[in-house]
Amino acid sequence: MTQNTHRILNSCGLVIAASGVNIYCTVQRNSIDYQAHPVASIIGSIIPGIIAGFAYYWWVVGVPDEKKEKLMQAGR
Repeated sequence: MTQNTHRILNSCGLVIAASGVNIYCTVQRNSIDYQAHPVASIIGSIIPGIIAGFAYYWWVVGVPDEKKEKLMQAGR
């Protein structure tokens, strides 16, 4: 597998893990909001995991590319 494929798989794994933890906490808390709107509560629990996955992917891909560009410009 290529390095980019590994980055994407790691990001997806982070999304699944973070979303799973958030869903578990939401269901175990069993608050009034969850009892009234369980689907909306679960979807709301998934969103932070998705954001964390995008942030992780950007951090792994975007930050090293920016550093490479700065090094290339400094080397000229």
